[in-house]
Amino acid sequence: LREQERARRKEEVERNLLEAENARKTQELEEAGLFQLSLLPGTVPDDPRFRVAVLMKTATEVGGDYYDFSTSQRGVLTVAVGDATGHGATAATMVTVIKSPFTAADDDSSPASFLDSAARTIHRMSLGRRNMALTVARLEDGAAVIASAGMPPVLVHRPTEPSVSEVAFEALPLGRLVGDAYEETRLKLESVDT
Repeated sequence: LREQERARRKEEVERNLLEAENARKTQELEEAGLFQLSLLPGTVPDDPRFRVAVLMKTATEVGGDYYDFSTSQRGVLTVAVGDATGHGATAATMVTVIKSPFTAADDDSSPASFLDSAARTIHRMSLGRRNMALTVARLEDGAAVIASAGMPPVLVHRPTEPSVSEVAFEALPLGRLVGDAYEETRLKLESVDT
């Protein structure tokens, strides 16, 4: 009987320890998720030239999904959309790594020069296999200048054309290799284009 009581108590202690560990991990994931969300803009830009909307649903509590906006003093709206490799805290860390240079970027830098600078910065940080796919677009009156590093094609819908067009880039994600120049494309946009 004493042996059964000891086994039951041991099992209860192990169950309590496991529950406490799960609660701690859940709390950490919730805090990391809130931190990740704090890195994203709280609102979309209020610019009469553009209608901006966002929707993000992560597959886990913490992920590497990222979007951001910057409006220069000259009224140029820059948009960034990206995805860090993996999930969890390491992916959220990559979001932090890219948000800092995006926030500090020169208002007049082109999307391609921003990607080049960010790629060199990330490469110098020696983050191993972590990298970030990112598209950056500068929206001005009647045009968008776009550059991309490892993201899927940008889709452009023009009501005057029968199909959606793709703007694809060959560049690798940020953090992979340094040396290849990022290319950018300038698109003429009408007020009805998406």
